[in-house]
Amino acid sequence: MEALVSANRSAANTRAVYEYELPEELRDKDEFVKKSIGLVKLLMSEEIAATERANGNQARLAYSFVRFALVEVDGRKVRKDEAEDETILERCDPAIRELMLTAYTDMSTSTGAIEKKFLASRKVKV
Repeated sequence: MEALVSANRSAANTRAVYEYELPEELRDKDEFVKKSIGLVKLLMSEEIAATERANGNQARLAYSFVRFALVEVDGRKVRKDEAEDETILERCDPAIRELMLTAYTDMSTSTGAIEKKFLASRKVKV
């Protein structure tokens, strides 16, 4: 699984990177992130690897998703060794970590309205 995740991560340049700029109030408040982050939507194999690393801990799972999705910091590619470092997000200001979680959740989940439309489309065939 690790080899597959590593291969997927190196192919991240073929996926869309969603770039988010930090609000002025948070710029230069952090040693790791000064201006922006870039996230990718996770592949299923990455979601599985993140889930395995979380060992059933829901908070660890949320941050694990963000860590796997984080591919750029301030326009610089996040190195493989940085991405695999469990403490990568610990270096961030708590407000910035929270924004990363919010961004990842927003880009990777559907809204309630979309879910309702999807579920309303259900047909039963016999």
